[in-house]
Amino acid sequence: MSVLADTIEKCKIAMKAGIPLIYIKTDSYQMIRDIVRSEELVALLSRDPQKGFCLWREEKEKDNEIEPINWKEKLDAANTWECPHIVTLSAEERSFAESNLIQYVKNYTDDSPNPQRQSLAELLRSSAVILYGSQIKISQRLLGYCEIIEVGFPQFEEIWNITRAMTKKSGQQIENSSMQQLCSLLQGFTIQEIRFTLSKVLTRERKEVGGRLLEDACWNEKLKKSTFKLSPEVRRIIRNQKKQRLQDGSQVLKLISPGDKKIGGMRELTEYIDRIAQQRLLEDADQNKKMYGVYAPKGILLCGIPGCGKSLAAKLMAQRLDLTLLQMDMGNLMGGIQGQSEENMRRALNQVEAMSPCILWIDELEKGFSGVRSDGASDGGTFKRMFATLLNWMQENAKPCFIFATANDIGGLPKELFRSGRFDELFGVYLPTAQECAEIFAKHVQEAIESTDKYRKKAAMEQFITDAAADSGLYAEIMEQCLCDGERVRIVIGSDIAKIVNTALAEFCQDIRDDEPISLKEWKAALKDSIRKNSVYGDSPENIESIAAGYCRMLRKGLRPTVKDPLFRMEDYHYENALKKDASAAVLKENRPHNAGRYDAAVYDLLYAKINEIAFDIEKYERKKLVEG
Repeated sequence: MSVLADTIEKCKIAMKAGIPLIYIKTDSYQMIRDIVRSEELVALLSRDPQKGFCLWREEKEKDNEIEPINWKEKLDAANTWECPHIVTLSAEERSFAESNLIQYVKNYTDDSPNPQRQSLAELLRSSAVILYGSQIKISQRLLGYCEIIEVGFPQFEEIWNITRAMTKKSGQQIENSSMQQLCSLLQGFTIQEIRFTLSKVLTRERKEVGGRLLEDACWNEKLKKSTFKLSPEVRRIIRNQKKQRLQDGSQVLKLISPGDKKIGGMRELTEYIDRIAQQRLLEDADQNKKMYGVYAPKGILLCGIPGCGKSLAAKLMAQRLDLTLLQMDMGNLMGGIQGQSEENMRRALNQVEAMSPCILWIDELEKGFSGVRSDGASDGGTFKRMFATLLNWMQENAKPCFIFATANDIGGLPKELFRSGRFDELFGVYLPTAQECAEIFAKHVQEAIESTDKYRKKAAMEQFITDAAADSGLYAEIMEQCLCDGERVRIVIGSDIAKIVNTALAEFCQDIRDDEPISLKEWKAALKDSIRKNSVYGDSPENIESIAAGYCRMLRKGLRPTVKDPLFRMEDYHYENALKKDASAAVLKENRPHNAGRYDAAVYDLLYAKINEIAFDIEKYERKKLVEG
């Protein structure tokens, strides 16, 4: 059933049930006009031939001039109606006074034996007052007499029909494969937005050579005409329209461009993402369910040390799967009016469902719901209700909407998030090992080479740095030399490495070289100098404590490491030792990897001592929290 047909059917049910007011949650005037002009409603209101029916019109002729009909005046004069009416009022424009609506409801529900009042009540019950707007803007007093109708987003089949009709009307052919992709991209738009977007796509300026459209069309020799294909330009138009669609004033959802970034390390996570991409578990969710009984994955929670690539991993997944990436801004969910925050959450989740298949990225989840464990005295329980809405949606949602949630402080997350059915996987992001750090160094250098290659070739200049600088083996050696000084180790994270590489590259900004790239010797010297100059995450004793506390929480929760060979393993963490009176019983059993290099061994020794030092306090705190609920 189409969105319009579904909405009309709901209006008919409400009118037959004797509900005085109908509130349709839409801003589309076109949809309201189509509803009130529909044969079904006209037939319902004109079923009494003796009374007739006042046809809904936008304008009337007065003194030989056309002027708009003021439906507010029609409502004001409801007690003088002689036949049923359909009255439409915009809640957004506040084109009515609530006192008139209240009087209308009183007359509608009047069961007085007075013949005149009884006749008016019967007439009003054969009429309809339709309010419309994207947000409910009437008082609680009237809501009890109001049927709220949510206008859904068009399903794939309806989008397909609209697209087919418009492409045919424009004289363009479109193949089924391109049609499938185009309709998927148009999901999340209203009917009107789909028409506007397709009009932009089908009427854009296109290059022609010899009567043949180039770039975003291909010539069909059999048909002797161009057939439409999905080009980068078409994707750009649709992406821009989606950005406009999400700029509804609330800014709760943002459309994120994943770009073409690479990620170093995280082999377990990247393999997990690749498996979803290869099996097309999100793109072909409906087909997989019908043919194989396979449900789309719900999502993952990625917890761990800040600056280690969690946000980059979300973009990587969107890039690998070629899906829309939506970021939920938890701060913008909060509204100043009671109930507005929960409504913002519901609207955002409805939008996410409509844009499926997609990835919903919730960054720093613990900050968004830091108030869930409060007693609700400060916010009236808003955080708890919002959190309950999200949890219920995560559990019940059947659409292919993949949640990619990240958190830095796992201790700030409510325990309900870790229950089975919320996420498919719980990943722990630990410190990158020496090998992973070397890969991250190499990827940053490779990105610098690739990003400058096009410009330098155009300017007839050589590559600015030797290819040998993108070899990860080089950085494993440098890390051993520069980040381990005797017994002291400087712990680095991904953001530190990006800063170190950028600082080293900056040394060559004024070194104009047309013919000769930066040599390996020069690059190594600049990199070592950059490491010496820059502060890194592990230089702060407070950060070391924070890392140790984070490791305790991730190990005790049994989070799956994003790396193949983590320094610390879940099976070595014995939380029960924290409850023993014997202080000599270590919570973390010593089990340093036998193949650990100098850097990894130094990091292991430093954190092993800190984890055991902190673990007793964390376990006691967690046990107390569990007991107190």
